[in-house]
Amino acid sequence: MHSGIPDKAGSQRKRTLSRGMSEDESLQHIIRDAEESSRHLSRSDSRYGSLIRGQRQESNSEDDLHSENLETMEVRASYEDCLLEVRTLEALLFQVDCLQDALESTEEMLAETQRDNHSLTMELERERARRRTSEDIIASLKRELERSREERAGERRQWSEGTPVHWDEHTHTHTAEDLNTSLFLSLKHQAQSTEENDESSGYEDAPSEFSPTPHTEEEGDSKNTDSCALS
Repeated sequence: MHSGIPDKAGSQRKRTLSRGMSEDESLQHIIRDAEESSRHLSRSDSRYGSLIRGQRQESNSEDDLHSENLETMEVRASYEDCLLEVRTLEALLFQVDCLQDALESTEEMLAETQRDNHSLTMELERERARRRTSEDIIASLKRELERSREERAGERRQWSEGTPVHWDEHTHTHTAEDLNTSLFLSLKHQAQSTEENDESSGYEDAPSEFSPTPHTEEEGDSKNTDSCALS
């Protein structure tokens, strides 16, 4: 019973306080509520703005990443093109080296061929010189032989006509010696030429059946007898 009475008194006192609030306090309360609502709105606006900025940054970062990926792909493509060009240049340089080696070997072969050609040309010139010398010697021997035949033919005619023949033993001996000497010199010259080309010896010192030998009076008499017998 007693406890219920103070509660009623307290509630009545609160009501009187609330009713007794002034208009200023209510205005201040309204102002505080408005400020709090404005703060909430500003916070929500800032959050929304930060979200928008975050989205923009994400989109910008995605664009930047996409552009960076494109640049990376372009750089990689350029690098691959450069590598391909370098490999092509290396292959071309290798081919150039091979062609240079082939050219050097060809030049060496050409130089060797020219040397061989020069040697063969010189050998041909020497052979031609030896041939001309041999032809000159043979022509000289033929002239000597023809002259000797003509002399012997004249002597035979004189012998057949009964005309005394003056036998010039010295002339016949000298003619035979000239023939033998000319033939010996020709053979000796050919032997010397062969020694110069082949670097061999033995031709000069080899005995020749055409080498001149000293003639004695007995050999002259035998030749005279042989010629008379032939006549």
